[in-house]
Amino acid sequence: MTSLGTETVLSGNGVVFTENVDDEEHYSGKDKLCSQFRSAFVGFLFPKVTPIKASTFLLLTFLAILPTAIYVALFTKMGYGMSTYYYLSENYSQYGSTLFGGIVGFSFILYLFDCHYWVSPMGVILRRVFVSTLVFAVSVLGFVMSGQYPFFPGSLFIVYTTVWMTLIQKVLYKDVQPRTYVSWLSGPLFTVSVITFIAWLAWTFAKDENEWSEIMSLAESETSGCQPDFDKYPDCEGDDGGVCWTADTESNTLVYGDDCEEKCTQVFESCYNTFLIWAGPFMCSLGLLFLSFFATFLRSNAKNPEHDTSKFARVWMFLLFAVWVGASLSGAGAGVSTTLGALTLASFIAAAVFLA
Repeated sequence: MTSLGTETVLSGNGVVFTENVDDEEHYSGKDKLCSQFRSAFVGFLFPKVTPIKASTFLLLTFLAILPTAIYVALFTKMGYGMSTYYYLSENYSQYGSTLFGGIVGFSFILYLFDCHYWVSPMGVILRRVFVSTLVFAVSVLGFVMSGQYPFFPGSLFIVYTTVWMTLIQKVLYKDVQPRTYVSWLSGPLFTVSVITFIAWLAWTFAKDENEWSEIMSLAESETSGCQPDFDKYPDCEGDDGGVCWTADTESNTLVYGDDCEEKCTQVFESCYNTFLIWAGPFMCSLGLLFLSFFATFLRSNAKNPEHDTSKFARVWMFLLFAVWVGASLSGAGAGVSTTLGALTLASFIAAAVFLA
């Protein structure tokens, strides 16, 4: 029998006595439940980081920041993304079909000659050279076609970040088991992911021109590498060969020319370059978060890897759904599904590189 503040206890010799019970002990069940809830919430959002030396953590974090900084500087609006996409679209997009045909033909030749069975010393060297050439050609194709498929640079960033961090292990930590080394990356990758996301948020709210809007998207469509669809909307072409309207970003309005209808803004309805260039740092952060969670699965002391895998799958699907909903509500839903699919595929390819 138990009462608030006291508890009846039966001793070993059959004597019954009472003792005081503190309020903290009485509510221990509630406290334990709250603690479990907090742990579950934190575990849902944050990966289980493998403890490593502070010097190792700082070095790996710095090395992980390098490819992130290059991508953000060259392929997002925080840097020179607009200029990069426009330059690639205007100067190299016409070579995309030729390069794609060459890649397919070269791959077919390697398949016919069974290059995966070349096991002699010279055969191994040739196979590595040919495969490396093929991978390089696919990367060049991604950059060349970035004006039409703007998700390519972000996808390549995820894969090449993994390759870069793997090379670091071969050079600086070659005495460490690859599985152990990859588990070390959970903390640095998560840190870089958070830094990138915070930097993007700070940049977005620093100036009005950095925020996403439909007017800003229309104003930057051509400079981001998109071409107006005058075949579908022939009446929307202006006298100078451009669109018949002008986007005023300062007043956030559209100025229509003579005989120019509102439907003429749809000449860029299939263009989602502007959104991806603007949201590029966030997509980058999302990809690094994927790799960070994946690195936790390779921990040598993981007690329940099946549970961790299930939890990660739920987190990843939730994040993808949230991004898709946010993009759709902001009017930039076109092409975002394809982008998220490409990001997921690239992330799994990157995970395979870690396991190779």
